[in-house]
Amino acid sequence: GDKHSGDPVEIELAPGEELEHNFTVVDIRETARLKKKTREDYISIRGRVLDNHNMPFEKVYVIANKDNVCSGIPDYLSVWTDDKGYFTLYVPRGKYFIGYASSFPPDQDCMIQSEAVFDADVIDFVIIINRSE
Repeated sequence: GDKHSGDPVEIELAPGEELEHNFTVVDIRETARLKKKTREDYISIRGRVLDNHNMPFEKVYVIANKDNVCSGIPDYLSVWTDDKGYFTLYVPRGKYFIGYASSFPPDQDCMIQSEAVFDADVIDFVIIINRSE
């Protein structure tokens, strides 16, 4: 589901070796809801991810970057889109490059789709991203 264990950890094991490692898995949706209460200056961006036939595209992240580069950890990202392609993304006011990725952290599957400016007058901005595959 929408669980994330934090930063990746690189582990090297020799053949036949065992390792025990403790980690915490958090609910990204719940974390976003809790953070929203402390982010009054953030804008809520709500929208959908659709494919080239206007069908909902689920289980992709919507990202917002300050620059037009789609590598590494995005500046801002949503939780996965739901089964109808809907997402919510929280960003401070400003100019962003909006895109999507189907893995985290994004790599070759990341795509920047458009540039958008979100200012004080924009509260709920709908973004439809067409993904053609």
